[in-house]
Amino acid sequence: MPFFTISNCMILSHSKKFIFQRTKKTAGTSIEVYFQPWCTTPEHNESSDKYREAVTDQGIVGSRSTPYDKFYDHMPWWELYNHLGDDVWQSYFKFCSIRNPWDKAVSRFFWETKRVDYTDMPFNEVKRLFDLFVRRHIRILWDDKDMYVNRGKPILDYYVRYEHLHSDLEEVCTRLDIPWEPQRLGTFKSGTRQRKEPYQDYYSDDCFVKGLVEKHSRLEIGHFGYTF
Repeated sequence: MPFFTISNCMILSHSKKFIFQRTKKTAGTSIEVYFQPWCTTPEHNESSDKYREAVTDQGIVGSRSTPYDKFYDHMPWWELYNHLGDDVWQSYFKFCSIRNPWDKAVSRFFWETKRVDYTDMPFNEVKRLFDLFVRRHIRILWDDKDMYVNRGKPILDYYVRYEHLHSDLEEVCTRLDIPWEPQRLGTFKSGTRQRKEPYQDYYSDDCFVKGLVEKHSRLEIGHFGYTF
């Protein structure tokens, strides 16, 4: 069995022949932890969002915490392809998770500014800060796109929709002949979104920021049918 050294970018199973690319703010860590028993040995199977790299004959579980090794977090598909080779890339089932882009922008805002306490802040002020964040950092909101897109087209075999997480993961499990046990799916990193308002409420009436998100997520909107 080939011996690969890949850090903090994905999980891979040789027995079930799948590759999971972890995108940002799409329940990716929870999905990784769910599928990692088929990617490593029992002694390395730790259900945690902090995990050091494990490479065995069973597969790969990349690090989910620093320090990183040669490779880095959220590796683009083409670098992963170069390290795995064409035979593995073409023959393994490749999937990732995606999310409504307007909702993802709100989630990313809370993640990137998680040191700020928004709990008791007036919502109009939260909206103002979100608006400013998107205007200043619109490009980083989709800095994981090259994990699943090549030349403007999706290139993986399946996309788990965050909005239909359980049903889509059940479909993945069926395809991979893996038991679907929803009670085992964790909620890692979900606590950073401090407010409960619907994502639509974060967008101002002038629609500028809403349109900015739309402009930078045309692929997701067009290919997966997302609407505001």
